[in-house]
Amino acid sequence: MAVETDFLALYRQLGLSPGCKLADFKQAYRRHVSILHPDRNDAAAPEDHERFGRLVSQYNAAMDFHRRH
Repeated sequence: MAVETDFLALYRQLGLSPGCKLADFKQAYRRHVSILHPDRNDAAAPEDHERFGRLVSQYNAAMDFHRRH
């Protein structure tokens, strides 16, 4: 069973519009990962770990979609 990914929510979270360049998308993702990554944030709350995991899985789904289309 495939998991649905809300790409619009991902773009909103990254502060981008869906028509942005791939390089801008990747840069915004890296910026957010550096903020949310558990190794960089010792006082991270459990919900931060969930947000980080969700961001990574959404990004992977978006990159997979990009490679296929």
